[in-house]
Amino acid sequence: MKKIAITLSVIAGCLFLLYAVVMGYENISQHIVYKEAEQLLNDPMGRKDLLGMKLRYTHVNPRTNVGILRIKPKSDYSVTNSFEVDSTKQEDELRRDLEAATRNGGWSITESGTITDSLYSIDAAKSQDDKSLNLTIYIDKDSSGKVSVFITIRCQ
Repeated sequence: MKKIAITLSVIAGCLFLLYAVVMGYENISQHIVYKEAEQLLNDPMGRKDLLGMKLRYTHVNPRTNVGILRIKPKSDYSVTNSFEVDSTKQEDELRRDLEAATRNGGWSITESGTITDSLYSIDAAKSQDDKSLNLTIYIDKDSSGKVSVFITIRCQ
């Protein structure tokens, strides 16, 4: 009985140790992907002072299915900057400036247009370091006339 208890204790300890190693690897992988996602902010369209707009927040979204138990490691991550626009800037001028900044940053605009009366979208793409990057810009005007810009850079 004592030998069985010792054997079960050793097996339980080994399983716990294996679990700790796997979880540690997952956390390290997630941290690496987070740091890679932060690098997207080095892109000209990821700047915090883009076109003099006031930055409200930056959101980094590291998503990964990298791990020991996964067959195909792949990362899909993004960063989003949310800006508040000075009320004196006209929407058409803001659209033109954003499209020009997008082109000047090496992006190719794939689509742009009005989604609703208060929402305009710009989609762009580029390749960098063997990675496919996508850019989405939303210009949103709320009922009070306040304009916000959301810029998301995604690596897939």
